Amino acid sequence: MRPALSHEEGVLVLENLNNFYNSFTSDQINILRINPKSVSYDENKLIRRFLGQDRQVVDSSSKQNYVKNGSKVNLKFLEEKIKDSEIISDIIDWIVENEENPELLKNFRKLTPENLSKLNTLSGIVTLKNCLLRWEENLLHSSEDFWQKEFEDNSYVISQLFTSPVTIMQSKAYLGGKNIDNTGGSLVDYLFVNKLTKNTSIIELKTPGTRLLGSNYRNTIYNISAELSGAIVQLSNYKDELLKNYYPLTHLNKGIFHAYDPSCILIVGNFATELDSEEKVKSFELFRQQLQNIQIITFDELFEKMRLLIHLLEGS
Repeated sequence: MRPALSHEEGVLVLENLNNFYNSFTSDQINILRINPKSVSYDENKLIRRFLGQDRQVVDSSSKQNYVKNGSKVNLKFLEEKIKDSEIISDIIDWIVENEENPELLKNFRKLTPENLSKLNTLSGIVTLKNCLLRWEENLLHSSEDFWQKEFEDNSYVISQLFTSPVTIMQSKAYLGGKNIDNTGGSLVDYLFVNKLTKNTSIIELKTPGTRLLGSNYRNTIYNISAELSGAIVQLSNYKDELLKNYYPLTHLNKGIFHAYDPSCILIVGNFATELDSEEKVKSFELFRQQLQNIQIITFDELFEKMRLLIHLLEGS
């Protein structure tokens, strides 16, 4: 009696089913006997249905007929039955690891540019949705280091704030300002650079919980919070330090970036949870619109921009 497949062996078998156009021998069918205690319910169901079986193992001729029904049938089967993200991830990993496989390359040549474009778009949509979901689940996270890491790993999201093509050049970038005793100095959260002009943009990141407004000042007017005003001064100081120290910072790497009146962006606070009245919205917007050199965007505004991008991609 053949030993039952382990979880890892079951995944390996799935990976080796790289081509749904091929037929399978009876020996291959026997290898795929499943012990429900060794694999998950979804994996059990997936493999059994793929073999064309309910409770009993079918013979190889039945399996071959099932496989030869056509690619659309097989793709429809995958669409309906592969619900486990780990299985999909394993399949993708297998494709990457076997990129030199002649049989695999031959099958990929059958893909049209339209299909490749759709695959690329789908991959981007899934990535954006997963990122957005993770951020929304952590909206109350108060650690700047957490958001720093998240945005560094997904810097393309911040790049959506720009109309020009930009990429992250450095996180926690040193802009100068140290004293003779090696104290002080300015470290900005992100330094972005335009891919074409090499001009820089300075990004400062706070948290969704950072307050935007302070107390009521008079009637329907609200003060700006100390946290927000402090962040604005901090960002202005970063720009000043960069302009003053540009040549010392670049003398060994001339042309790596430029500092032609760098734009400044502050990502801070949560519009929806704090600005809960028309008076608060008005006070915040009047203040924000008067800032000529610094753009303020809240976390939920950035998330909304991400949702719009997802909708545009899904529409395409």
